[in-house]
Amino acid sequence: MGFLFWNLASVIFIIISASITIIIPLWLLWVCLMTVKNYPEWFNEIFIQLDEIGITTITIAYKNTYYWNALKKWSENRKHIFIYISKQRNLFIPKRAFTNEQLMEFKTLLSEKIRPS
Repeated sequence: MGFLFWNLASVIFIIISASITIIIPLWLLWVCLMTVKNYPEWFNEIFIQLDEIGITTITIAYKNTYYWNALKKWSENRKHIFIYISKQRNLFIPKRAFTNEQLMEFKTLLSEKIRPS
């Protein structure tokens, strides 16, 4: 009887282990695929357009304009410029998207339109 118990326990352990090693990676793959499907703008280029009205972001999924007077402040670090829309929301723009001259012009425009932090 003891051998049968250990044999059954081993079979159950192998089934659970196999299920975990197969099901969890498949579930993670499914989550990733659904994220790409439901939020295509996260994985495609975002175009930024500046004008007298404000900053417009354009993706394959949406077009959104942030008016200058609605933007709270801006800041930067070594790699990004952050434009704060609210406490929970901001735009972050990689500096590598600009040439050195464009970056200086962009920061000048931001300083004129939004208070720096």
